[in-house]
Amino acid sequence: MRFENIIFDFDGVIVDSEPVHARAKKRTLDHYSINYDEHIFDRFKGIPDTDFFKYVSEELTKGKVTAKEMHDLKKMHYASLFPEVKLIDGALAFIQMVRETGIHTAIASSTTSRDFHLINEKYQLGKYFDVMVTGDDTVKHKPHPEPYIKAIALLKTTPNLCIAIEDSPNGIRSARDSGCTVVGLTSSFNQFELKEAGADFIIESFDEFYRVCANC
Repeated sequence: MRFENIIFDFDGVIVDSEPVHARAKKRTLDHYSINYDEHIFDRFKGIPDTDFFKYVSEELTKGKVTAKEMHDLKKMHYASLFPEVKLIDGALAFIQMVRETGIHTAIASSTTSRDFHLINEKYQLGKYFDVMVTGDDTVKHKPHPEPYIKAIALLKTTPNLCIAIEDSPNGIRSARDSGCTVVGLTSSFNQFELKEAGADFIIESFDEFYRVCANC
């Protein structure tokens, strides 16, 4: 393979936290009796909670409930649900394997450093990555390419030598616009949605990675 670096999204690629985040958001919106479309949680996958609650505050409550109020409550709900967060099947074994081959690894995520450190304390993931970019490290977030641009710069490499693994359309657009080759993992969205967003390859599990990307 011609690539030298793999840049991973975090939620939905390494940790199966998306359903837990969605439940915490749902509990928050229900607490304030806010009417919402059930698809709202999918639309904001890969986008920081600050942007999600800003939208809810401005568009759904017309300013009656502040984004901060909702975000603070969501953090409480997420903390109570946190024990349910698991790793994506095969993710850790895959990361360990590619590290052994000399491939450099990085994280480019919209998750907060707080949420990342919660997961890191539980699973000790930090030692497996050369570079870690969280939502607190960038001004602009996915689908903007800044998270990937920063990760590539910190890796001291170029986009043509990087593969990104993403699970959401917003993440795929971010990675694609940075110049990376993009692999879509169907842990959160189906293959058609990921392909439409611009994924170069689609995998249903990490076991498929080397077969699908044989020509990367």
